[in-house]
Amino acid sequence: MFYPSLIDGLGKAGRLDEAERLFDKMVVKGCPHDSYCYNALIDALAKCGKTDEALALFKKMEEEGCDQMVYTYPILISGHFKGTEMKRH
Repeated sequence: MFYPSLIDGLGKAGRLDEAERLFDKMVVKGCPHDSYCYNALIDALAKCGKTDEALALFKKMEEEGCDQMVYTYPILISGHFKGTEMKRH
């Protein structure tokens, strides 16, 4: 649970570039992506209004055969509405 916590914290701090780099480095260091890591980065992207990137990552998650969790869909839906709200202002 170490990587998902770091990715989540970086995302909440608005440091998306660092969160994405950490996500990519995990595999290099021999730690495969799991649903917790995917959800942490999808959530960070969605909360920052980057819904297209969040959806692309979701598709990658599916392609890699990583199981979506019950939390994945609400994250995407919430991010979509937040992105729509941000575009209105």
